[in-house]
Amino acid sequence: MNIVQHNFKFVSRTTVVKDCLGIYASEKIRLKDIFAKFGQRVCLATDLWNSLQNISYMCLTAHFIDKGWKLH
Repeated sequence: MNIVQHNFKFVSRTTVVKDCLGIYASEKIRLKDIFAKFGQRVCLATDLWNSLQNISYMCLTAHFIDKGWKLH
């Protein structure tokens, strides 16, 4: 990647995992506060598929509309 972009910095897999878990934890707290404060309801949707290598995947999507009718 350094050939394409000299400022690109590689990070380790553990760094990516740590960063993702940190974002998950902070977003979980933020959403809990929103739902407790406004009594929101959530719509959950799932999608399942298999890769060409026969690996199964599932995607879970959550949507909610706030008091100002903004879709999240």
